[in-house]
Amino acid sequence: MNLRERASSFRQKLHHYRERYYSYELLALMLVALYAYLDQRIIQQFSDFTREQVISAISGLFVTVEGVLIGLAPQIRTKWLRTLVGGVIGIPAILSSIGTFATATYQSIQLGYSSFSPTTFQFQISSILFFGFIEFYALALLFPFTPIKHDPTETEP
Repeated sequence: MNLRERASSFRQKLHHYRERYYSYELLALMLVALYAYLDQRIIQQFSDFTREQVISAISGLFVTVEGVLIGLAPQIRTKWLRTLVGGVIGIPAILSSIGTFATATYQSIQLGYSSFSPTTFQFQISSILFFGFIEFYALALLFPFTPIKHDPTETEP
């Protein structure tokens, strides 16, 4: 099979997939991908040295959102996705956020630090885990896609 035949076969499969599932679900997937890109751009805008008070405040928000989403994980219908969201991605994300929150709050209040490089790095890692968790959670809620009812006399490619 040459390259042109492979491309044609791929286009046919993609067309079949697009016909089979609701268009709003494909649009939602594209939006999740766009949001992942925007999340990455947000993380890039953090400064090299972020004040401990800022890290503490934002990490507290991360902990709250991650905790709520882990609590809502049973709403995900597919068991293996529920396990991934809750245990594999959610737990490390919330533990990272809690550690960052505790470290930044301690250094700010007890030690009087205004900025400390390892804590800023820990905050950036926590932010990446947070945004990754949010995007994966969105995908898990959309999966599995709902097939469009089609004419049973049609042949599948």
